Amino acid sequence: MEDSALLALWDDCAALPGRSRAHRLAAFGADGDVRERALGHWQAGLATAWRRVGGGPLEAVVDCPACAAELQVTVPADVLPTTGPPAGTTAVEWRGEVVELHLPTARDVDDASGSAQRLLAACTAARPDGSQPTEAVAEALQRADPAALPALELSCPECGCGFEEVVDLAAFVWAVVQHRAHAALAQVATLAAAYGWGEAEILALPPGRRAAYERLVPS
Repeated sequence: MEDSALLALWDDCAALPGRSRAHRLAAFGADGDVRERALGHWQAGLATAWRRVGGGPLEAVVDCPACAAELQVTVPADVLPTTGPPAGTTAVEWRGEVVELHLPTARDVDDASGSAQRLLAACTAARPDGSQPTEAVAEALQRADPAALPALELSCPECGCGFEEVVDLAAFVWAVVQHRAHAALAQVATLAAAYGWGEAEILALPPGRRAAYERLVPS
């Protein structure tokens, strides 16, 4: 991805609050708004955005929930989701009947405001007796859209505790966008001050040429 396009993406996202920024990054990766599609498509959009901005393996430090030991985790980029489910619905058998389910979307997640109960309720029609097949619904949704919540199954080498860690793809993508944008702006500032060129002229140069000119600037 060229620096000029990356700076345009950075401009679009910099002033947005966290969740709106995540939607913008997902739309960039998916080439369109995916908030109304099954959540796996939204996550796949973020994964594609990660690849487009030049992200390699995901690297993070995770604390063990049992003993607080730090785990160094590396996730190859090629295991990230590439697409969501083919359909936006599924079904589960519960108490002798088939319950139709709507796969959650990013919009549903926003509307649920962090409440798992509200999110699950949004995926099922109201039951005549007011009951909710909560556990069965959660399992069926996970089977139908496994990319909806990218997570790592980890084991602590210190205490042996097994645990799951959810991957915040939007945070990873934004960190790379910020890093590259700040580096590009710093290079533009250096070359503009040294040679009097404008930003568009500088960004039009190939990266290798810009780096060569930067090395020629007296320290």
